[in-house]
Amino acid sequence: MSGEPSIFFADVNERQGSFLRRTFVVGGLTALGVTALTIRLAQLQVVQAQEYSTLASQNQFN
Repeated sequence: MSGEPSIFFADVNERQGSFLRRTFVVGGLTALGVTALTIRLAQLQVVQAQEYSTLASQNQFN
């Protein structure tokens, strides 16, 4: 019986480590996605703002 707790705890630690790795991977992918969306939003609002403003003004009279 003295062997059971060590196996049990090793199994829990292994599963916890696997869960932490998956959590970090999913969190990293989520952060990467949010960063990509933020960069694209900034590009549309700051870099291309004049272009879309001109298109909107021209479209107003069509």
